[in-house]
Amino acid sequence: ADYDDFLGAEANHQAGNHAAVESLLRGFATRYPDSIFNAEVPELEADVQLALNNPTEAQRLLAAAPGSQGRAGYELAQAQVANALGQTQQAELLFKRLLLGHPLSAEAQIARAKLTVMGAESSLTVAELRSLGDAYYNASRYAEAAEQYRALARASSLDGPARNGFAVAEAACDFKLKR
Repeated sequence: ADYDDFLGAEANHQAGNHAAVESLLRGFATRYPDSIFNAEVPELEADVQLALNNPTEAQRLLAAAPGSQGRAGYELAQAQVANALGQTQQAELLFKRLLLGHPLSAEAQIARAKLTVMGAESSLTVAELRSLGDAYYNASRYAEAAEQYRALARASSLDGPARNGFAVAEAACDFKLKR
């Protein structure tokens, strides 16, 4: 039953039927205290409140769910709420923390896109960008790693040996991709 309610709520959220989502999630943790979805419910509720243009309620829902902290979805919801409340610096910090802390998650890709839209992706340091490239490489996501290293190799702020090091890392990715 908890699968049915939670997945139904997700489907209704994607369809834009927010009233149905609220009714399915109201009292979810009480009805299903052992559900594997209990950590995700506050994130979905916050998304619904953001869709209803109620970021204050979304913030309250996230604050009332400390057990969800540390999850990529929770961190994304926090950042989106901060952004909706006009807390740009806080949102930027949260998006960066998500991107660097969970670089392989789908939420990290959303965070990176948000940082790009905010014009804040350029504030990532060389070390942070290198850590992203290394994470992609270690996860065998060689195309993404090569793209990251290629961008770093073109950075004019780096000295020659550092640029060459990134070019070598890019070449290692190309080798893994059999190029």
